[in-house]
Formats: sequence, structure tokens, C-alpha cells
Amino acid sequence: MGLLDFLKKKHPGDYTNTSGKNFRNEIEKEMYINNIAGYRSLKNQLNHQDDLLIIANEARERYKTDGDIETAIAAYEKVLLEADPPLVSTAHTMFLADLYIKAEMFDKAWGYLNSLIGTDRAPLDKIRHEQARILKKEKRHQEAIEMILLEYLAKSEWNNTFSRGACLKSIGPSIRALKWSSDDQDRCADLVEAQVTKRRYNENTLIKNYRALVSNMK
Repeated sequence: MGLLDFLKKKHPGDYTNTSGKNFRNEIEKEMYINNIAGYRSLKNQLNHQDDLLIIANEARERYKTDGDIETAIAAYEKVLLEADPPLVSTAHTMFLADLYIKAEMFDKAWGYLNSLIGTDRAPLDKIRHEQARILKKEKRHQEAIEMILLEYLAKSEWNNTFSRGACLKSIGPSIRALKWSSDDQDRCADLVEAQVTKRRYNENTLIKNYRALVSNMK
């Protein structure tokens, strides 16, 4: 018996309504109709994701043209917060955070970013980067440095290496805003490097050590 013949055998839950569905070939269509190995559910999920992706892409393109940030936010909230399940796309997930920040909706952005922690919707380093943006815009530079250090801790765990120069550059503007010294800047970077050297990537430890360092500066 060939594969197509096998797929044509009727199975419980036969589902022959395929209107509005796109199939690449007859085998795929038969898998959907007879729900082989749960294929129908998978196909529906993929179609759902495709629909959400179209909405997000169109909203992003419209925003680039008309700059209507409120309409863009509404569209992105529809696909990322209201849809069940939501759109799975790191780029679009982080773009909503960017829109919130550009609209100076800092509390909303912060809450949204916190909701992404511990999920697979966005990498932790990108979340921490956007949170640092918020803190810098609010001129909370001491906290911004802490968040940047957490960003580089997450990056280091992912890349298995610490980019010290990039970290120093990232914290530089906040260091200068606080009128801290270049030695202080180096000490901040040392905190991340110490954890990376030991292959220990613990945010709570880094926060504790950073706050102790800041306390000793006063």
C-alpha cells in the first residue's frame, strides 16, 4: 500500500471541509482530512500564525508610512496580547515594546517586558536591553547600568563569552551622567566578567554585587 493509499483510509473524526485551506499537494490534503498524527490541529495552528503574521506585517508597514503609532500599537496588541495563541515572532514581540517606548508609555512597556521573562517569546538580553532604554529615558541612570549589566550577563551566557568593550560602551553614557569615574565603569564590567569566568550566570548575584559596589561609592 502506497502512502497516498494509506492516507485515503478513513479514520475517526473525518473532516472533509477544506475550504479556505491551502495545501501543497494531495498527501497534505489527505493528512488534514483524516487528521493523520494530529495534522489537522497543526495545520490550523500554522494558518492561525500566518493570519496573525499578515496583520503584524501590514501594521508595521503602515506605521513606516503614516507614523500613526496608536493604530500600530492597537494592531500589535491584537496579535500579541489578545490572540490565543499569540503570534510567535521575536521581532514583532520586541517591536511592540519599541512602540510603547517611542510613545512614552513606559509603565505599559515595563509591564509588557516583564511578562516576557521566563517565556520563549523573546531572549532575556533583548528584554533587559529595552528595560535599560526605559530607565535611561527616565534618567534613572544608576538602575539603567544595573539593567545593562544584566543584559550583558544574559548575552554572555548565550554566547559563552563576555564582550567587555561593548559592555563598557553601553554603560558609558549613564556612567558620565552620574559623574562616576572610569575606574567605577571598569568595576561595573568586572562584576559581569567575574560571573562569566566562573560560568555562573545568576541575575540575583549580579544585582547584589552591583548594589554593594554602588553603596561603597557613596
